[in-house]
Amino acid sequence: MKSVILLIDCDRNYRQTCKIVLQGFGFEVVTAETGLRGAILATENSYDLIMMDLRFAEIPALELLAFIKCKSDRKKTAEIKKRCGDLTSDSLNRNTPVIILTALKTDEESELARQSGAVEVLLKGVDNDVLKLKIEQAIAESATSVSYPHELGDGIFLGDNPVYKKILNFIDKIAESNKPVLITGESGVGKEVIARLIWQKSSRGENVFRVCNCTGVTKEMVEDTLFGHTKGAFTGATSERKGLLKSAQGGTVFLDEIAETGLDFQAKLLRALQFGEIQTVGSDVVEYVNVRFLAATNRDLAKEIVQSRFRHDLYYRFTFTIHVPPLRERVDDLPRLASYLLTKAAVENLKPVQVISDEAMKAICAYTWPGNIRQLQNALEYSSVMAAGSEIGKDDLPDYISGVPRADYQPQSLEEIEKQAILDTLRYTAWVKTKAAKILEITPKTLRDKLEKYKVVQPVPVGKEEVKEDGAAADDSELDGEGEA
Repeated sequence: MKSVILLIDCDRNYRQTCKIVLQGFGFEVVTAETGLRGAILATENSYDLIMMDLRFAEIPALELLAFIKCKSDRKKTAEIKKRCGDLTSDSLNRNTPVIILTALKTDEESELARQSGAVEVLLKGVDNDVLKLKIEQAIAESATSVSYPHELGDGIFLGDNPVYKKILNFIDKIAESNKPVLITGESGVGKEVIARLIWQKSSRGENVFRVCNCTGVTKEMVEDTLFGHTKGAFTGATSERKGLLKSAQGGTVFLDEIAETGLDFQAKLLRALQFGEIQTVGSDVVEYVNVRFLAATNRDLAKEIVQSRFRHDLYYRFTFTIHVPPLRERVDDLPRLASYLLTKAAVENLKPVQVISDEAMKAICAYTWPGNIRQLQNALEYSSVMAAGSEIGKDDLPDYISGVPRADYQPQSLEEIEKQAILDTLRYTAWVKTKAAKILEITPKTLRDKLEKYKVVQPVPVGKEEVKEDGAAADDSELDGEGEA
């Protein structure tokens, strides 16, 4: 079936020319000669794509765009409906991608158009190949997201896995509650995605969502990050810091990898969860916050409690717990999930939508995916770039999946592989060690210990051999999380 495009443009010559071009691409085209006519058509039918100008005589284009995307306020919506002949229905194209084609494009207008719901803003006269590619990408991306209404982030809910359906039903039940939620599971399974879904489905969804990555700061500084500090509370505290909890009043706070925090901090966090009480570092005043707490960890908290690394009373303050299973336990979902992620990668890499060959899909399904969805996404992004044509073959997959070693492959010990992975990541982050630790999913202290173990030293750029060790000291300070978080 042909995709149907609604083309709204008051320039008759351009409208007719563009219609011929789009039909040549293989699309069915419906045209509207005015913005108001476009609004009427948007309430009568849903389309695969809408293309429109940024200039209309009878209605501001951004108001029309907001109406089409159901983003207008009630007053504006009522005005447009009245001007269209007292329409009784709303737009049927809330999820339809919109591409703006205009003869005059400014950065300000382009940004406003995107904020109103446009996926692209292109100049009229853009190369036909580019136009065709942008249209195909917009339709492909929209078709994927509309087909699976529970899809969020990396599409973790795609498929028929009963455990994930149970998680969705559970989220629907607990979303409106203000009680704390603990999300457990291996790294890369999508714990933050689930936290954001809980937030979006709750009554706090219109308020802020704040994230504290407990592995991104030291155990000492996480308290300062959440609770803030007064001026002069400690050396270097030259001004007051509000803290993440007070800045999230009425919203939701997500504590990622909560098991990385220390016991002293956990005791203070317990008061916040139980009574909403916090104390700014350096102050004796008890303040109250109204936030909902969500937290995640990849550790077994039962074992952490036995080993006195996590407080049992804090653990039991989390009313609800969601365990997210690893990707290897949902093999049946892999083809659908992989196809979605590949389409997403193709769109981001500005490539035509690709498919996965049967041989490549067998290799994907046979692999255990220790890095879960995050690893699968990275592998398919790699494959999308490596593939020469519109199909991903087995040879386009990373070597560790395809099972075909490179011609220059040499066996290595696990330590050699780990050292090389650390070096590659440090080069990728330009030797910013906190970023490298986050990518490697280890704590900054663990990264420092491994650098010492493998005797890894940051190379000095050519011509800067005379630079003193101050820079290195600063980098170590960053790695240890010293100073303000």
